[in-house]
Amino acid sequence: VNQYDASLQEARDLMQAAMEAQLLGRLKMASAYQLLLHARLVGLGKVFDRATTVASETTTQDASLTAQDATTSSNVAGVASLE
Repeated sequence: VNQYDASLQEARDLMQAAMEAQLLGRLKMASAYQLLLHARLVGLGKVFDRATTVASETTTQDASLTAQDATTSSNVAGVASLE
């Protein structure tokens, strides 16, 4: 089980606990579970955002390097044709 699956399982458990507390009329306890759930989900969202940002930056850098390689090859071919 990876870190993301563990976090999602914890979120499911917190939702279940909040629902059960609410059904029993323990509204303060239900609210506490919901606040903890919210904090966990926000934290998980930040982790996903960072992972997405890193992946997109890597893809952008790879595309930029490919474009530079194409330009360099074109320039070399142009110089060779002048000789």
